[in-house]
Amino acid sequence: MERDCPHVSRLIILLIWLLVSGFSFFSPTWERIENQIAKDFPQVQHMDIDDLYVALQHENILLIDVRDPEEFGISQIKGAHHIQSPEQVDGDRQAKIVAYCSVGYRSAEFVQALQERGFQNAYNLRGSIFAWANHGYPVYKNGQRTYHVHPFNKKWGKLLDEKLHLYPDT
Repeated sequence: MERDCPHVSRLIILLIWLLVSGFSFFSPTWERIENQIAKDFPQVQHMDIDDLYVALQHENILLIDVRDPEEFGISQIKGAHHIQSPEQVDGDRQAKIVAYCSVGYRSAEFVQALQERGFQNAYNLRGSIFAWANHGYPVYKNGQRTYHVHPFNKKWGKLLDEKLHLYPDT
């Protein structure tokens, strides 16, 4: 019985450390997200927010917001089409497509599916709408500029500037 005591003590210390740290090592970071996206979707091409901002001024781009309707209802990048299924995208396989979500994971998965369907000029927006809004680029609701973005949830919302947070019921 005495042999188990050191293990119990270590377990108690670990539990206390987890409680005190607030499980912070589970908090998302941009580095972790980028690494996970690169690991899970190695063939997906990416576009940076600055490049998209410039491209939208003079290029014909099919901009796709893949977030849930509740998220899209708060705000979106101007000109974005709300499409949640890659099967809904049809037309010119050479068209330039940029997809985004909150941080880039769901849209990377979407772009991978588009690439598998032959859309080879499809890109995932690196950092997605969180990075876009954090940088100060405009977001819109019903054609009017707004200063809010749906933070997805508290965990992922840590990556979005807190002053931009807006849930639909607030």
